[in-house]
Amino acid sequence: MAKKKPGNNMDALYKGKSNGAPAKLTSWKNEPTFDDLETDRTNSAHFQTTNRENLLRYEEIRNGGKEIEKVKPGKSTTRPKLVRKQNEYKYAALEDAILGTQDLFDIKGVGPEDHKSAEQNQILLNYQFRHKIKIDKLVEEIVRTDVDEGSVICKVGWKTEYGIGIEQQERPVYASAEESYDMMVQLVQAGQMSPEEMQAMLETGEPMQKGTELVDVEVEKLIVNHPTIEVRNSANIIIDTTCEGDIEKAQFLIEEYPISFSELKKQEYKEEEIEVKTVGPDGVEVITKEIKARGIYKNIEFIDKNKEEYQYSEYHGESARNSKLSGKSRVKLKAYDYWGFWDINNDGNTVPIVATWVGGVLVRLEENPFGHKKIPYVIAKYMPVKREVMGEPDAVLLEENQEAVGKTTRAIQDIMALDAVNQEFIDETFFPSPVERENYRLGKTVFFRSGMNPKNAIFKNNVNPVNPIALQWISAQIADAEAMSGTTLNNNSTNGISVNAQRRIDSSNSKRDASVLRRITSMLVDAARLIIAMNAEFLSEEEIVRNTNQEYVKINRDDLTGAHDITIDIQTPETNNAIAQDLAMVLQTGQQTMSPKLSRKIWARILKLKGQYDLAREFESFEPQPDPKQQELMDMQIEEQRLKIEKAKKDIEEVDSRINERISRVVENEKDVENKQSQNLLRQQQTAESAARTRKLEEEADMLAKDFVDSQTGAKRARELEDRAIDFDTRRKEKLDDADIEMTKQEMMLRIKQLEAQLTGALTKKGE
Repeated sequence: MAKKKPGNNMDALYKGKSNGAPAKLTSWKNEPTFDDLETDRTNSAHFQTTNRENLLRYEEIRNGGKEIEKVKPGKSTTRPKLVRKQNEYKYAALEDAILGTQDLFDIKGVGPEDHKSAEQNQILLNYQFRHKIKIDKLVEEIVRTDVDEGSVICKVGWKTEYGIGIEQQERPVYASAEESYDMMVQLVQAGQMSPEEMQAMLETGEPMQKGTELVDVEVEKLIVNHPTIEVRNSANIIIDTTCEGDIEKAQFLIEEYPISFSELKKQEYKEEEIEVKTVGPDGVEVITKEIKARGIYKNIEFIDKNKEEYQYSEYHGESARNSKLSGKSRVKLKAYDYWGFWDINNDGNTVPIVATWVGGVLVRLEENPFGHKKIPYVIAKYMPVKREVMGEPDAVLLEENQEAVGKTTRAIQDIMALDAVNQEFIDETFFPSPVERENYRLGKTVFFRSGMNPKNAIFKNNVNPVNPIALQWISAQIADAEAMSGTTLNNNSTNGISVNAQRRIDSSNSKRDASVLRRITSMLVDAARLIIAMNAEFLSEEEIVRNTNQEYVKINRDDLTGAHDITIDIQTPETNNAIAQDLAMVLQTGQQTMSPKLSRKIWARILKLKGQYDLAREFESFEPQPDPKQQELMDMQIEEQRLKIEKAKKDIEEVDSRINERISRVVENEKDVENKQSQNLLRQQQTAESAARTRKLEEEADMLAKDFVDSQTGAKRARELEDRAIDFDTRRKEKLDDADIEMTKQEMMLRIKQLEAQLTGALTKKGE
């Protein structure tokens, strides 16, 4: 159970018994009574009744159906267990798919900040399921219960046990009287102790501490502290029927179970006053007293008056049905656990609570002690039923097939039983005397009458052949059952079925198994989420766990909180073999071109699919080491190549120097040619500039001569007057054009006003 947290004043209430009646267990304003909780149980009792009837019916079908009643002597009573055979093959397929991986859970963080907590939770959760919860046994029980009964209900809890352990503690070591005196003298001389303090210690006889030593001390320690998952008997569970198939919406869940007085006393609520040593900020040790509460059950002494003994019935194991323990402390009583929600504060808001009663007496009543505040039960259905909490098994579908096979088998056996097998019919004249007849009975040599054939005189009765239609009918019923359940038995021949048809059958079978597996793994994921919440609350501050790589990892409780995605990798042998074959084909076709590192990864993946996890880890961490002789030969070859490269570099440098020398000579020659060409161009340019200046001087002289002639003859004056006349005429035309445009604009405005006046008059007349 989870660790109990004191501090809700239950101790004071528990001490306040009066008039010999059970004490109030809480300080809630609206504390539920036994009658309140019992009402929920009785109102939903029809759920338990129906479920129990179905469980008995499923069990009867697995055992071959109803017993054959009123059977005549010599008639067959065979009941073939067709459903049971189908289930036996289904168990292994489902178990192997869940347990096919070394790590059951794969946890990823929802955001980057959740990565560290996801990694820690994955290591811790897989460790707890392997070593604390025992995943192999748990999965086996879950699968068998789910296949047989159509549903499986698991309770997720927390187990805590305290015990006596050995712990090393420091203990002070005191000096003798002489040693104490010498030590005090030295302290006084050193100024670390006053003479008055020394005198006071001598008078009291208090010894001096000279050191400390480690000693083994017996202390109470937490020796068991881990989560639990238990497959519960669904015949003893009542679920709120208003949830319509969704247990998350249920307002309560009640479980009936046996418990003895000794178990109740072991977990009886007790309080102890303990001393707690703390060191203050000034370094002084302070001792305080605290109340430490243990246990969960109260009012145990009132159970005797209403004791109700638990009776094992047909809903339990066959070996426990007729078992009974003697002795008051060992006798099993009927107890009920109530997990649900109640308005304890009388404010209209429900709070998750847990209650336990035995024989009509409430012995436990408190708020849900788990941090997730949910009903700590998870459920998986084999074949879900619409809007129902419980599912159905294959037995519901295979009952008719099993009954048909049983009837036909019994008919065949009855027909064969009518034949007197090995009965002999002998001709009465075959033996010549009674002596020879006795010799035949004793197996001795017999003399028979001459002329008679023993093959004709002696006839042995054998079994008549069965009509093939009966055997074909049985085969057809078995084939129909296999198609319905998705399970093919090894002894069922597939002759006459095409390869494609067989593939379709295998595909449909695997899909149906995958559907069942998804519901089981979904239940395990729900349980994992509850355990993660419990770990963050009840786990020790530091835990050292071992992961699958044989490494020890430190888990800090504060690092477990966060948002996570939890998945379970379902792997069947058929799927693993198919993936391994595909990867092997990749290696065959592309290994020559892929890197050795990638090749090792593919090989490691193939080995993991084959279940060889240790060898796969060696492949992943393998780094090839070269042979020393081969490495020496490679070094020699590398050195030889290096020397050749250096020699080639020197040859290239020598050739480069020669080329550079020749290039420098060519460059010098080109520069000389360029200088000479530039000098010639400069001379040509100077000659051209001199000719241009000469032509310009000649043109200027001609212009001066022409101006002189024009001024003398009056031609220049005439040209100036003509230019002025042209400019005046141009400006006059521009002014006239502007005047015309302005005139036209005024006329248009006047015309528009006239049209507007005419339009206004017309509208006025029309309105009149």
